[in-house]
Amino acid sequence: MKKQLSKLTLGIALFAAASGIAQDGKIQPCNTFAAMEEAFKANPGAEKRYNTLQEEAYKQYVEAEKNKGTNKTSAAFQYTIPVVFHVLHQGGGENVSDATCAAALAQMNLDYAAAGPDVSTIAAPFQPLYINSDIKFMLARRDPNNNCTSGIVHHLDSRTVWAQSNVGTNYTGITWDPTKYLNIIVVKQIVPTGTVT
Repeated sequence: MKKQLSKLTLGIALFAAASGIAQDGKIQPCNTFAAMEEAFKANPGAEKRYNTLQEEAYKQYVEAEKNKGTNKTSAAFQYTIPVVFHVLHQGGGENVSDATCAAALAQMNLDYAAAGPDVSTIAAPFQPLYINSDIKFMLARRDPNNNCTSGIVHHLDSRTVWAQSNVGTNYTGITWDPTKYLNIIVVKQIVPTGTVT
């Protein structure tokens, strides 16, 4: 159980660390928790639902750990997370193709499975920590209305450059239920501070 939790924690930490590095090489703070707090304030029942889902996931994990090595389960426990890419564009080069999104997701799955092609570039002290997280990301097949979807939505939208300080407020009307989907917003640029005009 401790090993499985460390896999999940490591996977989340690696993803957060990779996400926090800007193109200019400067480390940018992650706004995940600030955005979650903002979402909880805007949706009074969201925090309770989030905590309930966390508890359910933990119970499922504990049950899967109990069943490992028995005939009660045929495969190791694996989290599968439905992903939706929201590509914001103005009709130019920032309109990332579906193939690019799919390739990014495939690379993310390789990294979370400890099978990335760049394993040899990991610093020696960290190599033992690079383990399979048992997390798989899949493009969503159904939208919130239960209609078929490719899991990649292109939005013709002027908000292609966002300030990191107000990213949470820009999600309105774009993201799907974050308790059911991992929403990945693709924009041309996220500026570290200040206001986007």
